[in-house]
Amino acid sequence: MSNNAGKPLPDSSPKPPKRSLFQQWGGGQAFFFAYTHGAHDLSTGMLVALLLFIRQDLGLSYLQAAVLTGAYALTSGFSQVFGGWVGDRIGRKNSIALGIGGVGVCIFAIGALHPHYYVLLGILILQGVLAGFYHPSAVPALTSHFELDRRGKAISIHMVGGSLGFLLGPLIGAPIAERIGWQYAFMILSIPALAA
Repeated sequence: MSNNAGKPLPDSSPKPPKRSLFQQWGGGQAFFFAYTHGAHDLSTGMLVALLLFIRQDLGLSYLQAAVLTGAYALTSGFSQVFGGWVGDRIGRKNSIALGIGGVGVCIFAIGALHPHYYVLLGILILQGVLAGFYHPSAVPALTSHFELDRRGKAISIHMVGGSLGFLLGPLIGAPIAERIGWQYAFMILSIPALAA
């Protein structure tokens, strides 16, 4: 466009705000989701690392130890379908809170109750069911919260948080288990999930 004198008019269309690198990658919201994913996977990822301690303490056979990890893994995997269905009905925030809070409570219960084998198995199955509420709701919550130019970055930060949780769970849990007992490792590492 130009005015009567033939000079172009200044562009009055709003320009997108300039963002810092932190904001470009989703800012505080993306990093909070990374924290929740890390806290979730921190507590769930240490089961395999602490299985030797559990096996020795409870006098389990190799088959019983394998059933513990398999029961959690299968329940957690299949419960994603149920968790997604529930998340569509109760809302993403509620489903995320139920998933992360439920996992934290179960992890704490594993340590606090010092359970018998079948009680431990039941807690791990319940934890697997509750873990299924987190993932199907976290990613849709992220995608609906961020515009297209930041969505992929925010999801990638969320995934990095989960990977760090799986890395840190054994690295932190095993030394705690070796020094003061595997029960305390579970109780201490439930705190980040409960705090989230």
